[in-house]
Amino acid sequence: MIASPLFTLKIKENGLSYDRFAIIVSKKVDKRAVVRNRIRRLISSCLEELYSKMRQGRDAVFIVKREAINKSRQDFFKEIGPALERV
Repeated sequence: MIASPLFTLKIKENGLSYDRFAIIVSKKVDKRAVVRNRIRRLISSCLEELYSKMRQGRDAVFIVKREAINKSRQDFFKEIGPALERV
């Protein structure tokens, strides 16, 4: 488990030849679905860009924290890249 200011990341081997990702943004982060979906899209776009550099065969769950509401794609990219490299 990796803790970041924007999210908590849990990773486990899945025994497959590809990665699977889940992004959890609860209503505690923001009540508005528009905001929660925006955060999901930002994280997904970062993962798509980093996918070719990642090791395959893992399940990853991103649990987003409240501090992620007004962050930009660059902020997410700076957090996700090093977090995935640590594992």
